[in-house]
Amino acid sequence: MKYFLIVPLISVFLFTTSLANAENTKYKKSDSTKSIKSKNNHKDKKHGFVKGKPFVNLTSLITTNQQAIDSLNLLLTQLSGDVAGLRTEFVTLQGRYQSDIPRLDALIATAGAQHLADVSRLSLAISDANTRHQMDVTRLDSSIADATARQQADVSRLDASITTAGTQHQADVARLESLISTEKQALSSVQLELRQLLSDLSADVTNLKILVEQDTTPRLTSAESSINSINNQIVDINTAITTLDQQVVNLDERVVLLEAASVIADPVTVVGTLCLSVSNSSGIDINNKDWFDQCIATQGDSVRVVLKDAAGEVVYSAYGMKNNVWTQDNITSSAVAREQYLSFNHNYMITLNNGDNLMISGKSAANTGCGGSFGNGYGITLYGPFPNYISNPIMLVMPFNQFNTYVGARKFYGWTALHEITYKDSVPFGTCSQVNGSSVAESSFVGTFEFYVY
Repeated sequence: MKYFLIVPLISVFLFTTSLANAENTKYKKSDSTKSIKSKNNHKDKKHGFVKGKPFVNLTSLITTNQQAIDSLNLLLTQLSGDVAGLRTEFVTLQGRYQSDIPRLDALIATAGAQHLADVSRLSLAISDANTRHQMDVTRLDSSIADATARQQADVSRLDASITTAGTQHQADVARLESLISTEKQALSSVQLELRQLLSDLSADVTNLKILVEQDTTPRLTSAESSINSINNQIVDINTAITTLDQQVVNLDERVVLLEAASVIADPVTVVGTLCLSVSNSSGIDINNKDWFDQCIATQGDSVRVVLKDAAGEVVYSAYGMKNNVWTQDNITSSAVAREQYLSFNHNYMITLNNGDNLMISGKSAANTGCGGSFGNGYGITLYGPFPNYISNPIMLVMPFNQFNTYVGARKFYGWTALHEITYKDSVPFGTCSQVNGSSVAESSFVGTFEFYVY
């Protein structure tokens, strides 16, 4: 407010000054008039004028100007005080600023040092984590390599054992068939001889009876005794013939059993109890979460999988033995439900006779994604000799939809209802993208999948 009062006061001062000048101009006369007024000065003074100017107006203007000057002086004094105060405040602020600069520089330096220390610690932690990660990767690679080597060795041993067992089995069957044939020939020969002997004895008995009837001497008792003895021999011969007949029947049964054993040993012939049959079309063909229950309930230590094309021709058939007792929630994996999507977690995976591997997730399995969808409810996945998660399955048999937690269509790459059976000549495919040009999208299959337990 002090500063705003200066303008009106200065205006008043200028106004009064201008009035005085106006009055002075108004009463200014020529030199002749001045001389006349000079002569009549005593008359002006008498009437209240000085040099033609009225005393009263001039005094009032002087007073007004003096008041304005006094007000200006007062304002100048106040302004000087305010300026002094502002200078003092400025000096104080400048002093605080000068004192704050070193503290701010110190804080910046401290923060910079702390930041460098944090960056150093973080870099060290990242380096340690990378080192541990590399060590873990190395150990995992080593474990995978060891497991792969062991699996290859096991597969080789299994193949050799199967080959040896098959060869041995065929040789045993051939030897048994030869022995049975020889034994049957021997028994048949004995049967013929016994029947001939029986015929001869019957003829002898008939002749003896005729002689006894013709002979009336005491030799009758002795002849009757001979006849009774011959009759007893005939009964013994008939018993022997009956026994031989039973032995022949037993041999025939053994032949049937051997033929059945030969069929079981044949890897192409289907045996066991059919517990599942899925025919795939362009629509949804597996529409509930209980579709594999019957195979869990069916008793047996071995399984067989068979895939037939639309014409009913077998395009895939393999068998293998279970490695554990099956339950609905844990079949080839003992892992919890959310972990059964991963092939490495299937510690009871079944190695089939052709070297492929059978993986089945449990009924309560719950995961999702282009890899996680392996493990959502029952799901049958076949891998080649070296199962590797999303990169090399060769067959999928599972519902189009997921039923647990993540309900809806499975998340495999290119997945449709036509892919409830996914297979393409045992060529590995990718489930998240193409692998070597092959994925789920290119591997749909129209036909029938069968699962047997025996």
